[in-house]
Amino acid sequence: VDAVRSKTQEIWQHLSLEEKKRFMTHLRHMWGVARHRLPKDLHDKMSEMISSGRLQVIAGKMKNAGANNENADVLITLRNGQPLTLKADRIINCTGPQSDIRKQNNPLFKNLLSKKLISADEMDLGIHATADGRIIEENGGISRKLFALGTLLKGKLWESTAVPELRRQ
Repeated sequence: VDAVRSKTQEIWQHLSLEEKKRFMTHLRHMWGVARHRLPKDLHDKMSEMISSGRLQVIAGKMKNAGANNENADVLITLRNGQPLTLKADRIINCTGPQSDIRKQNNPLFKNLLSKKLISADEMDLGIHATADGRIIEENGGISRKLFALGTLLKGKLWESTAVPELRRQ
């Protein structure tokens, strides 16, 4: 991962839509694990917590969560397709916000979408824009007033959230 770090955006931009979709289906999670590895001291602490039963790691997809006064009820679909309901003291979202701007409950995005000033990128990972952040309007024109950076450019640049990328943007 470190060896290709400086070339990740260039590689992503040269992939076809089909190749990007295949990456998202088969490799995205492996990339995330390798790319966002833990510092050794934190890894050691988490390993100790797992060994002592204070932390449980479950591979699956969270389908629903509802909070009550004491904890949260979490519905998970495990990798084998089986449902699992847990009572959790804490839920930590490590995936970030909804990336499909059409599904976000955000008044700004709703307004810009309704006025056709923005549209989703081809991967539904953010806003349709150029590599330098200029927003491409729904009609194909390039906005002179609206720009995107960071997570909103993930569909265009893939690696777009770490400090080195944000500095360049």
